[in-house]
Amino acid sequence: MHKIKPSQIIALIIAIILYILSMFFGFYIVSGDSMEPSFYNGDEGVYLKGRYANVKEGDVVLVHDPDTDEGIIKRCIAVGGDT
Repeated sequence: MHKIKPSQIIALIIAIILYILSMFFGFYIVSGDSMEPSFYNGDEGVYLKGRYANVKEGDVVLVHDPDTDEGIIKRCIAVGGDT
């Protein structure tokens, strides 16, 4: 019978943790200067995946642009019911 080495167990645990984290978190790089001075071109960040209905004015959101198939980072300036 093949004995499992401690380094194999550690590698397996790390792989499982990274897989689980990739289900909930994503990575992005800011492209452009429209969010300055909060975010600069080339800034890197991590975002929480999912859809949220509780977006408030002033929140920063990452949305998918179907034309370019990329994420766009923007600040929410109005919410439903604002006139």
